[in-house]
Amino acid sequence: MKIRLIIFILFSALLSQGEYQVLTAPKNIFQLSTHGGGSLLEHSNKNYTFSLIQYPADIKMYNFTIKNYTISVLDYGIFEDRLHDILYKTFSAQETLVQYTYNYEVRNLQFKILLGLYYSHIYSYSAFGLNNSVGLNIFLKKINSSTEISIENIGYMLKHYTAHDISPPLKYRFSFNKNFQFLIFGYNLLYSKNDRDYQHIFYLEFLMSDKVQFRLSNTDYVKDLFVENNDYKFLSGLGMGISIDLKPVSIDIGYMNLGISGVAYGVSIHFMHN
Repeated sequence: MKIRLIIFILFSALLSQGEYQVLTAPKNIFQLSTHGGGSLLEHSNKNYTFSLIQYPADIKMYNFTIKNYTISVLDYGIFEDRLHDILYKTFSAQETLVQYTYNYEVRNLQFKILLGLYYSHIYSYSAFGLNNSVGLNIFLKKINSSTEISIENIGYMLKHYTAHDISPPLKYRFSFNKNFQFLIFGYNLLYSKNDRDYQHIFYLEFLMSDKVQFRLSNTDYVKDLFVENNDYKFLSGLGMGISIDLKPVSIDIGYMNLGISGVAYGVSIHFMHN
């Protein structure tokens, strides 16, 4: 249990919040390999998607998307209350987010609303609330680019874990994407209102062919993952991913380096429109 608690603390530091990680954690491999860059207004022509992300200490993220509906489950596994080899009890911890996505497009504008409910429980304690996000994407055809503005995790707690009032992790995002002939450059500026902190995200997507794309990303939050005596700390925060189009199915494989605690990795399988 001690190892999982350490991982939980590092995971919380990376995502800049202490509770309700399912609201900000990557839901699929595109988001994992780009540190969530442009995640709200991510374009998709898929009907169905299944994603599995494996974090250290056997923490898992499951994501199911059917058209405009998404269910995400962050499973922390089974914990043991044990002292001197005496097992007193075992308990589980999970967080679940259910969302509906509404899209509206007119000319070079795309407007998106995400309506959601989330539920979190640890042992016999539970919390749940409403969670919504809104975003606007502007396509700049003359320079083959797009810019996005969004407000994420606009929420209201219907039930708290304790009497202490913890607000949902409200975030403001500005992103810019530039499309070159064989390359997409992306930049995200993310502001967390609760922590009053800024995060910068950079990612590159290389268009290797019409069937294969390769992604690289990093974020200035890597400073929170640096630990002394780690020979590979220069890899902390690095995200990588590859997409392979096997129509009518496509596969994403990727990972994110979490510093001394290990790596998160997984796969997304997409089923496209006919």
